[in-house]
Formats: sequence, structure tokens, C-alpha cells
Amino acid sequence: MFMRRTILALLSACLLTQPLFAQSTGSPGDTLDEIIARGTVIIGAYRDYPPYSFEENGEIKGTDIEVGKIIAQALGVKPVFELRNADENVDADLRNHVWRGPLVGGSVVNIMLHMPLDPELSLRNDMVVMGGAYASEKTILAWSKSALGDVPTMTDFTEYKIAVENDSIADFYLGSFAGGGIIKNILHRKDIAAAAQELVSGEAAGLMGPLSQIEFELNKAGDRRGNYGVSKATPPGLSQGNWKYGFAVRMNYRDLFYATEEAIVTAVADGRVAAAFAKYGLTYSPPPAPEE
Repeated sequence: MFMRRTILALLSACLLTQPLFAQSTGSPGDTLDEIIARGTVIIGAYRDYPPYSFEENGEIKGTDIEVGKIIAQALGVKPVFELRNADENVDADLRNHVWRGPLVGGSVVNIMLHMPLDPELSLRNDMVVMGGAYASEKTILAWSKSALGDVPTMTDFTEYKIAVENDSIADFYLGSFAGGGIIKNILHRKDIAAAAQELVSGEAAGLMGPLSQIEFELNKAGDRRGNYGVSKATPPGLSQGNWKYGFAVRMNYRDLFYATEEAIVTAVADGRVAAAFAKYGLTYSPPPAPEE
């Protein structure tokens, strides 16, 4: 759900031991000094969004959670993670989770992770400051080697079925490819996990979606993982197939922003963010270098 909304938004405009996972109390709208004095930083991530942030057997996990731990360690405090629901768009997420809070109940977090970094999104959300790119994501193709061999082409799906998350950027791309010539073979599913099951079951010969999500789901196949090919490049003609993401804080907490950004830049450079992705068996795509 969140990935679909993220892409639509982009297209349209050692103090640490065990991290805390309890619900926060009080107002989390704090300066860096207040966070340090309290000893905890409240970090928001998205609910049910593997492999980035999800709960399993009562434990909050994911690549974004690992990044959150890195940030907290750099600040010298413990992380309190809150999994937040995705709203109708990223603008609403920023409003509800970062600078205003929900209209009924709840409060904002100190830092919200997995924010798409796009100039238009930033311009129309002047109550937040966004930055600290720690990874990139891309839309790619995965396929069954037994059905399509080692080097498939998109035209193969005029004959074979391909699974996709409904209303995602991959869905839009496939629906318009070759003048709609493969629409009849598209299997629409509610999320990447369900779409990946169609590939693993043999119902589909292909799967399209974000690289990290596809790798995470196919890794569940265990010994059968070698049966599937995973492209490392976006399909031809997919102009909006790559994006980067970082974090957001309320605009008046610049001290927290600068400290968090420094922690992320350092962790990207020294390999700790890459290690977070390796922990989940994923290919790490670093953010592009800043433009001079």
C-alpha cells in the first residue's frame, strides 16, 4: 500500500542494549537537547511494510528499523519504535506523523523513516524538513527460469502471465506496455507478497515490483531461490522506476535534523546501512551522490 502511494506522490508532484518498542507517552515534539535529556528518541516507521519495517513474533524488524537503531546510537539514546499506518498519500503521512498529529488521539514522532525524497514533495510540505537519503529503490522484473530461461524479454508476457501489486507503478507500466498487448496476462494482487506467491506457485512466469520487496519474498523460497532470476535494472521505458528515501522531522527541530542526517551519512559511508540490508538477504542500492 505505501509503495503505491509513494510512487503516485512522486509522479504527481554504547548506551544501546535492547531497543524499546513500547508506545510513547507525552509529546514527542522535542528538541535534540530534550531527547538527550529524556534518553529516548521516538522513531516512526510504516506498519506491515516488509522488508523495511514489520512485526514478527512480537518483535519489530526491518531495514528501516536497523537504520533507526543506528540513528539512536549516534544520538546517544535508546530508540522507541512506533509503527504507523499509511494514509491516503505521503502528504497526509507527514501531517499526521511528523508535524501536526492525527485529529483524534495519538501524537507525532521525532523522526519518520522511509520518506521519499522528491523536490516537489518537499516544497508543498513546508512544515517538515526532509533529507538523509540512506537507500535507493527501483522497480525490477523477476521471472521463472524454467519458463523463460536466463534472459527474458518483456514481450514474453504476451504469452506468459506476470503478477503485480494492484495500482502500483509496475501495474501502470505493464498496462501500457506494447499498446496494452499484455493486459490479458497481468495478475493483479493486493501486495507484493501475494504477487510473489503467484510466481512461486507457477501460476505466473514473471513478477514486477520493488527490488527489495521482491528479493525478500523470493528468499522465503529457500532452496528454490535459484529457480528465479531477478533483474538489477529497471525495465526499458520505465522513466520513474528509481527513487531514493530518507527521513523527515518537524521543521522547527533543525538541531535534530542535522544530527540525524550526520548519523545517516556516516553509516552509509562506513557500510552499516549496507550491512542492514545484508542482514535480510537483500541487495543494497545506495543513494545517489549529492549533486554539486
